[in-house]
Amino acid sequence: MTTKSYLGAEEVMARYGPLTLGAHLDFWRYSYDIPLADFARKLAISKTELRDIEKGRKLVSPAIAAKFARILGEDEDEYVALAVADSLRRDGLHYSSVRLVREAPKPKGRSRVPRHLPRNDGTAPGRQPGDHRGE
Repeated sequence: MTTKSYLGAEEVMARYGPLTLGAHLDFWRYSYDIPLADFARKLAISKTELRDIEKGRKLVSPAIAAKFARILGEDEDEYVALAVADSLRRDGLHYSSVRLVREAPKPKGRSRVPRHLPRNDGTAPGRQPGDHRGE
């Protein structure tokens, strides 16, 4: 009887190198047993482009990584973080992790500061800078 041994994250990185978006896509495709041509069609890219991404010869922008995540039903933040980490490694900036914080969406339409809140310049509501009435 043989016992399977599973590798932790450190062992995987030591044996195979850091996780890249290309390696993740390659593993995803392999896990679901999807041929290269079908997977490329699903991602709306060419077979050659997909192969270059999987092999690390081509990097993907964060926007394209987010698009791939949406197509595959995966976590956008994870795909974007992998794309950013790939770019950092390519530029010789070696970080142990990339943590992304999503900004709140900006409201549509005209942006107004409510009248009861102080302005950025420190004046009270209803007063203009340089207005010294009653002081």
